Amino acid sequence: LGQSYVEPGAVALDACAGGVSVLVSGSVNGNVVGTNVIRYTADDGRGNTNVVTRTVVVRDTTPPIILWSNTNWVMAADTNCGGLMPDVTTTNYIIANDLSGPLSLTQNPTNGTSLLLGTNVVVITVEDAYGNAAFSTNSILVQDQTPPQFVTQPQSQTNTVGGTVSFTALATACTVEEFQWFFNSTLLDGQTNDVLTLANLQTTNSGIYKVVVTSSGGSASSKSAGLFVTVTGSYVSANVPLALSGMPGTNYVLETSTNIFLPNSWVPFATNTLGSDGNWHFYDPDMGMFSQRFFRLRQAP
Repeated sequence: LGQSYVEPGAVALDACAGGVSVLVSGSVNGNVVGTNVIRYTADDGRGNTNVVTRTVVVRDTTPPIILWSNTNWVMAADTNCGGLMPDVTTTNYIIANDLSGPLSLTQNPTNGTSLLLGTNVVVITVEDAYGNAAFSTNSILVQDQTPPQFVTQPQSQTNTVGGTVSFTALATACTVEEFQWFFNSTLLDGQTNDVLTLANLQTTNSGIYKVVVTSSGGSASSKSAGLFVTVTGSYVSANVPLALSGMPGTNYVLETSTNIFLPNSWVPFATNTLGSDGNWHFYDPDMGMFSQRFFRLRQAP
């Protein structure tokens, strides 16, 4: 198909006349697939003729030509951390032509197929009506373009200078293996799962510290989400003396609270049986850890 036909001709011999002329009739259209017949007629000039034919088949054996294809593109991941394969057989993605006319285009994976996070290979097949095919290999990069979310409360907390920060937060994102904790711009650890923990982190200075978790989905820039840890007050290392009194010889429980307006906030701190003078001198070594602390004595049951 598409080539010019070159007539090879024919030779005829006659017993009496020897070589005689041959008349060629018919033609070959090299631009159309099909069967063409060429007719050869030999005449000895005395009314005696003979005819033979040649069959010329024009076939399409050439693959289509891909003029352009969108070989690589990026897709944002959906809420399931993947994506759906689009229809890439339209002229928005590929342009091709062929000598023999209309083309059929298919793709693998087919449109609507679930794609995984990362690079997915897509092959577009362009085929003509005679089984000749050309192929375009493409890639779709499915990226996590959504920042991770903290889903466990509290999102922030307040601590006293000299104390420790301790909490666990569950964060969600597509690429959890790339989560990292930062505290005061210092990298603490990189987790291999989506449960991230800050534990026993000493807070020596007051201020607001940001805890940032980042994730990367193969994009040039990572996405992040943050929460805040507020450190207040100043640390007092000296013991705070308490002068307590009650009924002599009675067993008492010393309870403490940081908020007397919360009825269930009182917790046992120490116990003692008072002596004959009914006095209890107690030193609280942890008082400096709190901006305020309240105490009360309750008779032990």
